[in-house]
Amino acid sequence: MRVLVFPAFAPIAMLTAILLAVALPGRTAQAQEDQHDTIDTDRPSFAESPRTVGGGRFQVEAGIDFERNNGGGAREKTWSAPLLLRYGTGQRFELRLETEGPIYRRSRATGDQPADRASGFADVSLGVKWRMRSAVEQPSIWPSSALLVHVDLPTGTGRFEGESLRPSFRLPMEWALSQALTLSFMPGIRYDKSRDEGRFVAPLFALGLSRDWSDHWRSFVELAAPQLAASRFGGNQTSFNIGAAYLPRRNLQLDAAAFIGATRHTPDFTGTVGVSARW
Repeated sequence: MRVLVFPAFAPIAMLTAILLAVALPGRTAQAQEDQHDTIDTDRPSFAESPRTVGGGRFQVEAGIDFERNNGGGAREKTWSAPLLLRYGTGQRFELRLETEGPIYRRSRATGDQPADRASGFADVSLGVKWRMRSAVEQPSIWPSSALLVHVDLPTGTGRFEGESLRPSFRLPMEWALSQALTLSFMPGIRYDKSRDEGRFVAPLFALGLSRDWSDHWRSFVELAAPQLAASRFGGNQTSFNIGAAYLPRRNLQLDAAAFIGATRHTPDFTGTVGVSARW
């Protein structure tokens, strides 16, 4: 029954967000920072933004992801509907709730492995973002920066439920190379737990360039590593990412991106489309 219900769930959720909104960052750092003039999101790139949503503001970032992986003899396709909710408790702090949402995974029969299907819900992650420094408030060669602290909770269902509490720390940073070009870098670390191998520490990072082509269009390229770990813990996961976002209104953003796996432990291809709205 979940398999039949899932395909309709994600489009309905995205359509609801669009209707309730009725955003890409502005072309300059000043427009991005000054009273949060336009929406600024943490999707569709892997790197997070160092900016917060602003005191008293609520922001929804939703999407539909498709993942294809033919590595290790497996032929898997996965659909999910990620969701990020953000609420600003002040100009520098925000509370966050994040999940990959409902998941449907299908694998084809290969060799001795039979075909398989699974559906369920991903874990929920609770977090906080603290904007430590703004390049507009303190102009210098130092970047805008923030600290993100998240804890993944074992709230998923079936095989999509994680093991115990899993904290992570990320430090997104941005340098304005010009009024239109921005360099981003995000190091981080995750304290994870494998079902079979126990606890392990996994560094992560993202390095990217983004360009604002106009007040309504923005694109990015990125090298991302969601996990750097030994093979028994899932291995090194690295991808080359490219995407774009369109801002039809100052509180609404539509986006799309593609992630190309660069290692055998990384899904071959991931595509995402999404919508974000701010109130």
